[in-house]
Amino acid sequence: VTDAGITYVSDYTVVGGVSTITGSNGVDSLTGNANTNDTISGGTGVDTIVYVGGSDTHTGGAGNDVFDINALSTQAAHATVTDAAAGDTVDLAGIIDAGTLANVDYAAGATWTAQEVTLGASATLANYLDAAAAGDGNSGNEILTWFEFGGSSYVVMDNTAGATFAATDAVVAFTGTSLLDDASVTNGVITIA
Repeated sequence: VTDAGITYVSDYTVVGGVSTITGSNGVDSLTGNANTNDTISGGTGVDTIVYVGGSDTHTGGAGNDVFDINALSTQAAHATVTDAAAGDTVDLAGIIDAGTLANVDYAAGATWTAQEVTLGASATLANYLDAAAAGDGNSGNEILTWFEFGGSSYVVMDNTAGATFAATDAVVAFTGTSLLDDASVTNGVITIA
């Protein structure tokens, strides 16, 4: 470990296993494993925490952290960011067709606000996921939407033309609400404001 931080990629591969990864006070790059459910904490510094699959919990800590989403996910197995704050970014480029990154741009304000999905009080998380993925997000038309449910905020990447949340879509959860209200998206990277 140095002042510059650490780079760590988990080699623990037991399917359904649980791993805990803790960074330093430097600029860390921390990656879990697709087979495991990882709890990753960056510590202080500008950290990059990489999601590669599983039911993961990511805590960036102090600093403008990068949450790099490089795997599709499901309602049950997805990344949950516990401390997203102004200046943090969520990089979804790893799950978007490389040639269409510019299609996933939403300016802060009315353009991003229009991507919010709202449903009635009796709606379930599954209802919200289906509504968020109901557009034609097939290759080249990826659609990013967001919603608040049960005290958390969610971002959904719709990668299919189907009318429901599918195995080729992705969801990222954030502890707390209202943190996505003023966000913006450029080339598939969400900046929390």
